[in-house]
Amino acid sequence: MRKIKAGKRGEVTKYVSRAKAIRKLQLSLKDFRKMCILKGVYPREPPKKLKRTSKTYYHLKDINFMSLDPIIEKVRAQKAHIKKYKKAKAKGDVGKIQYLAKHKPRMSMNHLVR
Repeated sequence: MRKIKAGKRGEVTKYVSRAKAIRKLQLSLKDFRKMCILKGVYPREPPKKLKRTSKTYYHLKDINFMSLDPIIEKVRAQKAHIKKYKKAKAKGDVGKIQYLAKHKPRMSMNHLVR
């Protein structure tokens, strides 16, 4: 009979730490906090503390819900745009700076408002 590894079954699988959630969503901590506020996702207290008592845990269902949101793609596009703009500014490429200033990605939050 095989032994079941710890953290593979039961209540433990329903929760994920903040660090793991950030890695899964591929966001910075600042962007993760913004997304949590926009989507109404709050940290939860697991019935049994999983590994450490000092960690912040989120419901895995909430994190999966956030991963499907189109705002995450917009946040990533904005970050890429900022990097491109800074690079063009450092090089002194006036044409590209003007182009990037006109074609800034816009974030629509229409699907959040009911």
